[in-house]
Amino acid sequence: SLCSGCPPGAAWLGVDFGVPMRVSCLKFMQDTRTISQCHRLILEYSDDGIMWAERARYGFGGHVLRASETLQLDMDQRLDDEDLPIYQRLAPRWRLSCVEKLMVPWGVKELEYFDDAACENSLTPAVKSLLSSSPSSFPVANAMDGHEHTLWRSKCGGCAAAGSECVECSPGEAWVGVEFSRPASVNCVKLLQLEPGSGACPLIALQFAMSGPDDALQWQQRDTFSNMPESASLVPRRPANAVDEMNGAHRPFFAPWALCVAQATTLF
Repeated sequence: SLCSGCPPGAAWLGVDFGVPMRVSCLKFMQDTRTISQCHRLILEYSDDGIMWAERARYGFGGHVLRASETLQLDMDQRLDDEDLPIYQRLAPRWRLSCVEKLMVPWGVKELEYFDDAACENSLTPAVKSLLSSSPSSFPVANAMDGHEHTLWRSKCGGCAAAGSECVECSPGEAWVGVEFSRPASVNCVKLLQLEPGSGACPLIALQFAMSGPDDALQWQQRDTFSNMPESASLVPRRPANAVDEMNGAHRPFFAPWALCVAQATTLF
C-alpha cells in the first residue's frame, strides 16, 4: 500500500472477475515482517464496484493472521491460537526475566526484539510501551534508546551496597520487556547487559503474555538461556519439523468482485 501508518480500511486489494464467480477460499501471502503485516482482514463483494457488502472477517477471533494463510469463511470460529504449540504463539507483550537469584541489581544496557531468527527484522517500530519490574532510579527507556552508555537497573539486588539493607533479587523478580501495538512472534532478542559478576543475569527466560491488566497477566515461558555473557543474541528453539500453516474446511460463495480490506489495525 502507499499509505504510511495506514488507518483501518485505508489499505485494500481486490479483483474484478468480469462475471459472477464463486470464491471458495483465498490464498493469502503478505510481507514476512511483522511491522508490514495486516493481522485483520475483511472480505467484501460487489455487483458494480461501488457498493460493497461484507462477506467474512478473518483475524477477529482467537487466531492472528500470519504471513501466509488459507482464508476460509469459518476460520475465526474454528481456529484458536491457544491450541497452538508454544513456538507458534503470537502475543503483544514479551519480556526477558532473570530467573536466577541475584545479589546485585540486574543491569541492561540495550535490548532489541526481532521477529526472525537471523535478527534482521526489528520489531522496534511496533513497540507501544516499555515494561519492567518495580521502577528504579534507572528508567526502563534506557534499555531501548540505542545508546550503550545508558543503563536500566532493577530495583532489587541491593546487597552489594555498603550500609544498605539487603534486598536480593529472587528468581523472576527482575524483568524488562515491551508491549507491541499488535501480536508478534519474537524469534530473536539482542541483549547487552553488564559484565558477569557485576550485574549480568546468568539465566534468562523469554516470556510472553496477552494484553490485560498488569496484575492479571499470565506470563508463559518461550525458552530459557543459560551462562549468559555480556552480549548475546537470544534465539528461542523451534522443533526441526516446525510447521506454521493452518488449514481447514471452507464454504463456497458467489460474487463478481472480491475485496480484502485492512480493518481495525495500523500498518507501519
